[in-house]
Amino acid sequence: VMDKLLDIDERYRAPLVLYYLQGLAYREIADLLEVPIGTVMSRLSRGKDVLRQRLALRASEATENVVTMDPIRHRSMQ
Repeated sequence: VMDKLLDIDERYRAPLVLYYLQGLAYREIADLLEVPIGTVMSRLSRGKDVLRQRLALRASEATENVVTMDPIRHRSMQ
């Protein structure tokens, strides 16, 4: 998750890190980033969507590399 978080555009990554990892409130993030609170909420939502998409893509890529074994055939090989 952290690797994919680092790949996200800074405008989405900063609010995600400040909210989920630093525990700041929306208002604190808005003040720190000098943006309206609605922008913080929007960027958190979009950032979570981007992160979910990237994690889903990574998971699907990982399953492409999984080799499945036929249990019946595997037993006969023993």
